[in-house]
Amino acid sequence: MRICILGNSHLASLKQGWDQMQPVPDVSVQFFGSRQRGLQALDRVGTELRPRHAALARDLTFTSGGLDRIDLQNYDVFVLYGLMLGLPGLQQGWSAAVKQQACQDTLGRSLAGELLRKIRAASDRPIYLGHNPRPARRNQQALPAGSLNYPQVFELMRREVHALGATLLPQPEQTLEDNRWFTRSSYSTGSVRLDVGDRISAERHPEDDLEHMNADFGRLYMTRFLSDLRQPGQG
Repeated sequence: MRICILGNSHLASLKQGWDQMQPVPDVSVQFFGSRQRGLQALDRVGTELRPRHAALARDLTFTSGGLDRIDLQNYDVFVLYGLMLGLPGLQQGWSAAVKQQACQDTLGRSLAGELLRKIRAASDRPIYLGHNPRPARRNQQALPAGSLNYPQVFELMRREVHALGATLLPQPEQTLEDNRWFTRSSYSTGSVRLDVGDRISAERHPEDDLEHMNADFGRLYMTRFLSDLRQPGQG
């Protein structure tokens, strides 16, 4: 099984986690990454995603280990991770229509949604979207009263992603705090910048960065994903 994973800065944790795992029989993983919205400069030409400029070509070449474009025909599964796909804060008192619109807007604004449409236009292979990890809690921060929790928001977003012909991946349950909205701080500590071969590559994020996750998180995420992928009916 040939898996292609595209992502932005959040890709660092998955790549670190994968590199620490034992080889998985019959599974190969190719990473393609660029920080922030860098992958927005990918244009679909036939069955390839090609970089619009040299800077992105360098990022792709570095993160993939030598490939400056993505030939969609070479992969069995695609994962779009991070890429500005957050989970919206939803209130219990909102109507179903308002909640649905909030989810559609979140997906529509994301780079993950944009890349999903580009890939789906040229490939019928399974596509999975992994939302930005939930941030770690800041001090005594709490889920606002009346808000939907992680499983509730995830289910609403899952439906919208499914409507576009893809599958939304859940964050591993053991990485979430009991309130089921924030990530446990142990999975944020020690996170590093995505390595694209420049001077700040693999540097640790500042201590107050609660958005990015570490290699332990990435290893759990990849293990969960591969386990789910092998279950009947997945994809």
